[in-house]
Amino acid sequence: VALVPLAEGAAAVTLTGGTENTGVVADGARLWVLDRLGDARGIGTVRTYDGALQQTAPPFQTGKNSGYGAYDPVTQRLWMNAEGDTEAQSYDPATGLPDRRVRLGVHLESAAATPGLPDQVFVTGRLSGLLARVDLATGARLDAAEPPYWPVAPVVWTSDQGQEVWVAEQIDSRVCAYSMDLVRRGCFDPGLAPDPSLVIADLAVGPGGLLYSNGQADQLMEIGGDGAVLQRWQLAEGDGPTDEMKGRLDIVVSPAGQVFVVRCADGRISRIDGDAAVTAYPLAGLIADRARMQCANWTGDRLYVEGFSIDPVTLARLPEQDQTWTYLISDNLAYYDRDRSVHIARGAVIPVPPGYWMPQFFVTPDAPGRFGWVELESAAIQGREVE
Repeated sequence: VALVPLAEGAAAVTLTGGTENTGVVADGARLWVLDRLGDARGIGTVRTYDGALQQTAPPFQTGKNSGYGAYDPVTQRLWMNAEGDTEAQSYDPATGLPDRRVRLGVHLESAAATPGLPDQVFVTGRLSGLLARVDLATGARLDAAEPPYWPVAPVVWTSDQGQEVWVAEQIDSRVCAYSMDLVRRGCFDPGLAPDPSLVIADLAVGPGGLLYSNGQADQLMEIGGDGAVLQRWQLAEGDGPTDEMKGRLDIVVSPAGQVFVVRCADGRISRIDGDAAVTAYPLAGLIADRARMQCANWTGDRLYVEGFSIDPVTLARLPEQDQTWTYLISDNLAYYDRDRSVHIARGAVIPVPPGYWMPQFFVTPDAPGRFGWVELESAAIQGREVE
């Protein structure tokens, strides 16, 4: 970042350091450089300089993805947004300590229904660091957990430890287990490198254990109730995906227990056959960088990826069976991305309000007339009744 010194007659100086210096704030005698992505985790950092551009205090950390702000001369506080925390935060610039947080909303990305309690849904927000149980009827939070770092992909799983909620910890590449009232039992490290990118992991209940996909490592793992890795599959040869091809690895388990992993960035498909993963690219050129949420599901006797029909045996496309919907929510509900709407089999249409990225849907098995969705930058979870 290049700064013009406050001291009269001094030459312009280029300051080095920082990851993403997005702002400079001054109060007449001091300058604060706001680094939005100050460390590997994306925690913002503030550096302080005097009028001669000499650093006068140790850097201090702020919020997640925090680097836009201003100085309030009345309270003598630095105010900044914290995108990841969805907060406006104020700091004492002399100490670097926060003293006020104003909640702006909640990033929601994933949801899972609670078996036996169709009104209750577990939700996670990677950017907001949220793991909570929500009452769909009232919108109230019933329980909130001490979340892992960037939690995603909640799933309710009954293992030898009993019924629990499991989530993936996006940045640290771990998985964490919680009781149904969101008391954390533990987080488990499957031996993967940290993942500071926006790659989305996935969790699903498999025929033998919990299935965990990690896009950066390009792996699928089966995990036991004690957190131990039971089996590990490398989904393709080579050193892993390029940055352009990183994306959610969507796990699909057929009614017969066959496991598929679809890379939503390009539609690459892997089928788990014993100790090996068979990988094919039947949709090359047909899916244009949709590395976001939910791209694959099973219906009838085949796999579908954004409506493209795939033979589960040969992993070849069956174009005569292609569908016009983008994602099948249930047997009688389908989402169409072209007009952001959910179509009900008998012809009714439910519009999905505009939002950032594709909505992620959930169904409530104990209340088949209900479904819902969350979206990356929505401050609410949506529930709908189908009459």
